[in-house]
Amino acid sequence: MQLRVYTEYATQILQYLNTHNTELQSGAQIVEAVGITYPNFMAVANRLRQKGLIVSVQGRHGGFKLGRPAAKISFYDIFLCFDEELCVSQSLKADHGDGGMAQFLQSLQNGILTEMSSRTVADLAS
Repeated sequence: MQLRVYTEYATQILQYLNTHNTELQSGAQIVEAVGITYPNFMAVANRLRQKGLIVSVQGRHGGFKLGRPAAKISFYDIFLCFDEELCVSQSLKADHGDGGMAQFLQSLQNGILTEMSSRTVADLAS
């Protein structure tokens, strides 16, 4: 399993917004702070906005802010913005076998899901 680069960008954007949560942040400010291109920022920001993780305010004094408190945004929420589900092996999707390998893979997947769900943007920022 490898995280998509957009998942990493999204995490960085959310961490930045968490540390600057008292005021709206412009796209240009976020791009400069996070170190990504503006087109990549917009692609990620649009997905985060669709999922309710950030909100955008239009206008001259507009910008972006978190859509809910950082302590309420799990890493799994971020992951799900860009992936449908977590599956560490195709054999789990196909439901192949009940043996030791299948049990191990299921246990591995459950552990990853638990860890991703228990870590929030607030946790990752500290």
